[in-house]
Amino acid sequence: MPMVRLQLIPAVIVILSISVLRPVWSDEIEDLLSEVDEAVADESYTRAISLLEEGKASFPEDPRLPAKAGRLYMERKLYRLAIAEFLAADELGPDNPELRYDMAATYGYLGDNMTAAQVLEDLLSSLENGSMMPWNPGLRDDVVDDLSWMYFKIHRLDAGIELLERALAEKFNRNWAQTLGTLYSGKYDLEKSRYWYERSIEDAMEADDEYFASVARYNLSLLEFSFYRYDDARTEAELSVELRNRAGGHLVLGELDFLEWNLKNALDSYRVAESLDQTPLSRMDIAAFYQRIGRPDEAVRLVEDIIEESDESWMYHYGLDRIRFESSLHSVLRDSFRDKAEVNALTPEYGVFRRFESMVRRTEWRLRAMYHDRKYRGLTVRIARELHNEGNELDAAWNDAMANRGYRRNAVKYFQKARELETAIMPRAEPWYLLEIGTERKDLRMIMEALNGFSPQEDDPRERGLRLLSGSIGRGAARDTRMSYIGELYRMNPGGLRSYGLSLPIVLNVSGEEGGRLKRQLSRLLRRTGYSVNRQSAERSVSSVITVARDGSGNLKWFMADPQGKTKASLETQGDISPRRRAEALGGLLDLFYTTPVEGSVR
Repeated sequence: MPMVRLQLIPAVIVILSISVLRPVWSDEIEDLLSEVDEAVADESYTRAISLLEEGKASFPEDPRLPAKAGRLYMERKLYRLAIAEFLAADELGPDNPELRYDMAATYGYLGDNMTAAQVLEDLLSSLENGSMMPWNPGLRDDVVDDLSWMYFKIHRLDAGIELLERALAEKFNRNWAQTLGTLYSGKYDLEKSRYWYERSIEDAMEADDEYFASVARYNLSLLEFSFYRYDDARTEAELSVELRNRAGGHLVLGELDFLEWNLKNALDSYRVAESLDQTPLSRMDIAAFYQRIGRPDEAVRLVEDIIEESDESWMYHYGLDRIRFESSLHSVLRDSFRDKAEVNALTPEYGVFRRFESMVRRTEWRLRAMYHDRKYRGLTVRIARELHNEGNELDAAWNDAMANRGYRRNAVKYFQKARELETAIMPRAEPWYLLEIGTERKDLRMIMEALNGFSPQEDDPRERGLRLLSGSIGRGAARDTRMSYIGELYRMNPGGLRSYGLSLPIVLNVSGEEGGRLKRQLSRLLRRTGYSVNRQSAERSVSSVITVARDGSGNLKWFMADPQGKTKASLETQGDISPRRRAEALGGLLDLFYTTPVEGSVR
């Protein structure tokens, strides 16, 4: 038992010091702290803070009062107030290791990972050289745990690996093993990363810690995903969900289904994740999903709701920070406002005033898209610089390329650099780079080569490639070939087609006595809006068909069928309607036709 007695010595020294230095008012402060604890237990937080403020005014030299206030603010997620109190307490009593540990955590919750790491480094050094003696004998292990995670977040991977391998040589700790797996994943070392994840999982299962094992299997699924090992990623995600029904596993399953363009299952998984998620990550994935399938209004609504939320402390536990998350938000908003403008341009409007209103809306949305594009590029450049400074050349080159999209020479240069680095580790990345470089160069053959290189599980990039071949890049191909691309794109993502400024040719059938006149009016309206209206025999194999007929009650029935003759949209208008109402009916029919079905998804 000598070790126990040795551990008690610092506590005795501290107690004696307090009694010598503060013989008069120590009991008063203890009573005050007890009152604060009672107020907190009653959830009377305003009273608790009021008591602490009174105590600080009466006893301005005692560090326990600001330390207590800091911890109270920290529990309430008021991290900026908490750090101010911790700094004040540290100035009064600078040798409190528990206080320094709380300071580091608070910096982490505020997203200041560099400062958090510095505080933890200094604390670990003080604990190891004996200049600070903690009340909690397990504090050193906690510091190693948190510092290694901070090293991952600031991409000091080698420092984290060295720290954890030294600690694991002394004893096994499954938290450390899992973090070490994450650090090796950042270095793209599949085998070592997998080894340490599996070691942590084995230890957790032996201890019946299913929650930990679920988290570790989720991280392992992300590792397999990043190495294009989709089957293994799905297996690990499913095992994670079996152990604990957590959001993370469902998000990975959603990403895998979205990659395969299995849209219904993807949305189901995202929504299950959302119901379990305490963070905005699931809603962010749903927003990106909606943007891709041509539902930009819903995407914008979700992202704007996320932006209104002020608490960002959840990022502490994830491998991202505010800058990276904000760049993703701006990316979705940029694409969504661009999509809204493109769809609006393909929405029929009758009358000069309505067409002018429509043009004003398009201009507004394009300007907003430009704003979010500027924000996205600026943040992405910052990310690239940070990664470059941290020595992560692959991710730095990728982010530089993304920030320079549309500026061909720079974008291609950075994509080529990232391609060289990544394909040396993961040859399966090659078609992804062919697609990106082909897009920048507007190289039809390179894009075709990319599409031929994707696996059957990679229909998401295939949809992107079809979009390019259906648009301006594909104009170098024969017309029949390009129209076949548009037809295939419609089968995959009808809702996204107009978001890309594309549409199927239309064959227009109007029956009845007024058929000829109504057909001419609708044809003019469609052509003025940007649609190609063909004769009955022209390009029928890739044309949509609009049929308008008047029933026995005098109402107009509208139908729109796909190139295979299957009716995808229908509506009815009562009696004779004005040209403006006809334009609205036509617009509603087109909206229904250009909708990507994900029906049956849970809510």
